[in-house]
Amino acid sequence: MADDKKQTSAAEKQDDFAARIADSIAKAVADATVKVQERIHPIEARASSKVSSFNPEGMEHRPKLQRRYLFSGAELKEKFLTNDEIVALNKISKPGDYHRNQWHVRVRRDDSDRETVLIDLPVKSIDQRMELPNSLIAIVDAILAEHAAKQAAVVA
Repeated sequence: MADDKKQTSAAEKQDDFAARIADSIAKAVADATVKVQERIHPIEARASSKVSSFNPEGMEHRPKLQRRYLFSGAELKEKFLTNDEIVALNKISKPGDYHRNQWHVRVRRDDSDRETVLIDLPVKSIDQRMELPNSLIAIVDAILAEHAAKQAAVVA
């Protein structure tokens, strides 16, 4: 009985010692990882940086969307748009049908009198998506160009 207690006590001490060593190793690895990350990307630069794929210059004051935009049902958010895309979208203000009547632009007002621009393009099949221009700016530019051509035809 006494030998069993001594063996249990010795085993508990070994387990406790092993746990403390594992904790020490884990803490050392975590500290080393943080130090390496801080050398590569200083905390001050990471915390204050506004640089992203959508804002490569890290501009503090970017253009704002003048209206709410839904693109084939998905709301477009400023933080996921480039400055050029925001400027181009803000130029769309009139409803119409474009690109052989396959693209539709609708403008709606909600109760608070805020405009929502709905841009609907055929995107149900892979073939339809493959026929679209390769960027949002190209799509918006095509809509604006066709709108300008229609306006010029009306005036002429």
